[in-house]
Amino acid sequence: MNPAAERYIGASSSDLVGKVSQEAFAARPDLIERFRGVSELHHVEVTDKDRVFDFDMSPILNQGEHAGNVLVIRDITERRIAEERALVLRLEKERIHLLAGVIRDTSNELRATLTMISSSVYAAQNAASPQQRKEKLAQIEVSTSHMTQIIDTLQLLADLDVRTTLSLSEFTVRDWLETLPNAVRELIDRRSHR
Repeated sequence: MNPAAERYIGASSSDLVGKVSQEAFAARPDLIERFRGVSELHHVEVTDKDRVFDFDMSPILNQGEHAGNVLVIRDITERRIAEERALVLRLEKERIHLLAGVIRDTSNELRATLTMISSSVYAAQNAASPQQRKEKLAQIEVSTSHMTQIIDTLQLLADLDVRTTLSLSEFTVRDWLETLPNAVRELIDRRSHR
């Protein structure tokens, strides 16, 4: 018996030699029940407390007759942890990539708006008539309002980014959809109380 199997079952190889599976796995009735009647399986993961095990079972045949099974149990906890860390890292890289795109696009939009304001100020200062000056000042007001919206959007993104923490957990889409209206409502409430 391999060390991972010894950890999972809670017994050493020498204690289990010559015993049938019901005796060998007496401390793990859940395992006996789960695999009762199964003669072959590949890469079935079983989580036990804070460990993850991978089970492989193959039949032993003697002249075509089923004589028993070989069960291989591997402790894959470290691999699972590494996979989860790799996923979190990939998600973080994607988040950084998205934020870089938002910053690039926003800076271009801010630059264009500032250029529009600057040229409108120049045109207003050199306007021949009060009507032309009034039109240019109206353009400046629209551009300033647009910049305020951009800055408010950036602030919202920053607030969301600061409040966001990644955690991996199982969920059903139905459960998630049920929580969505409350989450959106809370976000709107926080936004409107500024």
